[in-house]
Amino acid sequence: MPSRDFHSDQAIVLEGVRKDVLEVVKNDGDMLRFADEKLKADYEIVLAAVKSKGHALRYVDEKLKSDREVVIEAVKENGYALQLANENLKIDQEIVLAAVSQDGSALQFAGKKSRLNRKIVLEAIRQYPYSLQYADEKLKSDREVVLEAVKLDGYALCYVDKKLISDRQVVLEAVTSSGASLKFADEIFLSDREVILKAVQSEPHILKFADNKFSSDREIILKAVMRNGLSIQYAKENLRADREIVLEAVRSNGYAIKHVDRKFKSDREIVLEAVKSKGQALADVYKKFKSDREIVLEAVKQSGDALEYASEELRADREVVLEALKTGSDLIRFANKILKEELEQEGLLNK
Repeated sequence: MPSRDFHSDQAIVLEGVRKDVLEVVKNDGDMLRFADEKLKADYEIVLAAVKSKGHALRYVDEKLKSDREVVIEAVKENGYALQLANENLKIDQEIVLAAVSQDGSALQFAGKKSRLNRKIVLEAIRQYPYSLQYADEKLKSDREVVLEAVKLDGYALCYVDKKLISDRQVVLEAVTSSGASLKFADEIFLSDREVILKAVQSEPHILKFADNKFSSDREIILKAVMRNGLSIQYAKENLRADREIVLEAVRSNGYAIKHVDRKFKSDREIVLEAVKSKGQALADVYKKFKSDREIVLEAVKQSGDALEYASEELRADREVVLEALKTGSDLIRFANKILKEELEQEGLLNK
């Protein structure tokens, strides 16, 4: 189907020939804004416009903003069109349900009666968990409603009634979905092992705020570093000297090598895994590894910028430098001067 021209459609609408306007708004309801006021009150034209673009409801005659069928068609296409409806229709269960089914956040435009309707609020939450914030206060303390929201997105916990932030099941469901939601829960859960174990699997840095006893809990630390190696910084010294934990940490995030026990900074396998994950971790390893060709090659493969931290000898190594240049020709600035000149002469820097 050939694309339509905005200006020709606008001209048709401005001309005001009813049958032509009808065809245009069927394709693009926004064009209703250019129509004659008489046509904005034309039921068939208005209905066609809002079916195409729900927010075209803003351009229709005020009388038709109170028309139930017009508004239902508008919110089916765009839930946000509910804000444009007549106030009486914002408490119409069928209309509001249609709106939140299309866009859960449309609940904010519903009347008070609708925001107290359990069926409507649950549907809104399923579409957009944060729409819990628009529910009546009574439903923010409804356990089933709250559980539905936090299961979908733990951050919805910030909108629940205060009495439910102490509900263990609610908090467990929230942190399982989003570990960071623990900050909205009662402080007692910072000492709850099951809650912390669930939380670190999606947000390991929550350990920074958790009870200090978990810094020596091997299972929790292992789960945390598998998610983000940098969380090893919250572990006790004995766990930062645990080879399995350290390997998982650097595989997850090579920069974790900054926080591991010193003995592992001279462990070739650990260093190799670190630079495979984050090439620039090469900056934090012992000098001997900056001259290790295999390690440096892996580092520049992951991040060409790692060339900056390679030994002088390897910055003059053609294979190493060319590998680094795959991520950016500007990285030639870190290469040996003689090699740079050779590559320029060969025209390799312009490819």
